[in-house]
Amino acid sequence: MFQVMLEIDQEWAANDSHRVTGNFDCAIAVSPIVATRRANVYLAMNVTMMTMPGKPTLVLSKQPVWRFAVHFNYPRLGEIGTLGKIEVDAQTGQVIPLTEEQISKMQERANIIATRLSSQAVAVV
Repeated sequence: MFQVMLEIDQEWAANDSHRVTGNFDCAIAVSPIVATRRANVYLAMNVTMMTMPGKPTLVLSKQPVWRFAVHFNYPRLGEIGTLGKIEVDAQTGQVIPLTEEQISKMQERANIIATRLSSQAVAVV
């Protein structure tokens, strides 16, 4: 299962209602399964092996992408928290590279979570 999201580049007045209409028709070359695999490999190689992409969302915009939340997974506990997001080009299958800053922030968040979990485990013993 996957979600589809349509990004619309329009202004929305702060206190007004807004009519959103959309009609889209495009061929998507990369399946959510392939996109998930590519995101998983990229995260393992560039962030930490303890990350996993979440459920795919197809974002239809000028460049259609598969968007995933990046989850931190801890052994025997599973998914612990969300570290950020990653996108895969829905036409080429290439991961949209994360910036060094994005990678650093995800690694810092993962380290904070792992440190807290490790210290709780030690405190319990």
